Amino acid sequence: MNDLNKTKEELINELQILRKDLEELKSLSGKDITGGNTLKKIPDETEESYRVMFEGTTTGILAIDIESRRFIYSNPAICKLFGYTEIEFQRLTIENLVPKESLGLVMSEFESQIRGEKSVSFSQSCQTKDGKIIYADISGVATVIKGRKCNVGFFTDVTGRRKMEEELQRLSVRYQALLSDIPDIVVEVDKNKIFSWTNQAGFDFYGEGVIGREAAFYFEGEQETYGIVDPLFTGSEEVIKVKSWQQRRDGEKRLLSWRCKVLKDSDGCVIGALSTARDITESNHAENALKESEEKFKTLFENAVDGITLLTS
Repeated sequence: MNDLNKTKEELINELQILRKDLEELKSLSGKDITGGNTLKKIPDETEESYRVMFEGTTTGILAIDIESRRFIYSNPAICKLFGYTEIEFQRLTIENLVPKESLGLVMSEFESQIRGEKSVSFSQSCQTKDGKIIYADISGVATVIKGRKCNVGFFTDVTGRRKMEEELQRLSVRYQALLSDIPDIVVEVDKNKIFSWTNQAGFDFYGEGVIGREAAFYFEGEQETYGIVDPLFTGSEEVIKVKSWQQRRDGEKRLLSWRCKVLKDSDGCVIGALSTARDITESNHAENALKESEEKFKTLFENAVDGITLLTS
C-alpha cells in the first residue's frame, strides 16, 4: 500500500511498531551486534520513510511533548486544518486549539492517555487560528520521539459531516413537531407491511402496541387492501389511494381513507411504504344517508299513481 494512502488506524499501528523498534534499538545501543561496530542511531532510510508518510498524508498529525506540553511536530495537513505554520505550532499548547468550554474534557483525555500509555479516540470541537470552530475525530497514541515521551494525535476533519448531522437533527425535530400536530394518521411500514413508525395520531388510533404489528392485524372483515397497494412493494412510484375498514383501539370499526407512497433506500431498493390516513367514517355515513334518501325519493317519484307537479316561484 502507498504510504500516502494509509488510514489513520494504520498510521497509529505503524507508529506503535516504530516505538517498539526504537525501544529495542535503544536496548541494543552500545552492544556489539555487527562484529565490532556499535549501533548509534536509527537508519536514515527508516526516519525518512516515516517523514514522507506523515508529511504526505491528508490526516492531520500533531506530536506534543508530555513534559513541556509544547508541540514538537506538526505535519502539513494539521497546519492547513488549523491555519498555523509549523513554527507557530511550536509556540502553542493544547489550550490554543480548543474552545474554553471544551478544555476540561480534552485535558482529561490527555492526562488519561499519559497515565495509561494507550490509544484514545474521541470527537472534539477545535478552534482555528482565526477563531473558527471546526470538528475533528481525534485518535492519540503515546510514544517516544528523540528520547522524549510524547503523545501523537491524528486529526480527521469532520466539520462537514457534523454540520450535516446537526441540520438533519434540526429537520427531524421540526418535522416531528409538524407530524405530531396534524390530525391525520401517518405511518411507515417495512417490506413485510409491519408498522415501524407512526405519529401521535397513529398511536391515538391504534394504541401503544402498534409498532411491530402487521397492518392486517387491524383490518375489519375481508378486504382487497393488500392487493391494491402491492405495486408499491415492487417499486411503483405512484401514489395509491385506498379505503379500509379498521379497528380502533377501543374496538370500534372505522373507515380510513389512505394515501400510500413507496419508500426506497439510497440504492433505489424498496424498504417499505409511507402512508397517511384520515378517518372518514362520519362523512361516509352522511354520504350513504344522502344516497339512501335520493333512492327513496326516486322510487317514490317513479311509482307515484297520481301526477306530481313541481312548483317553482
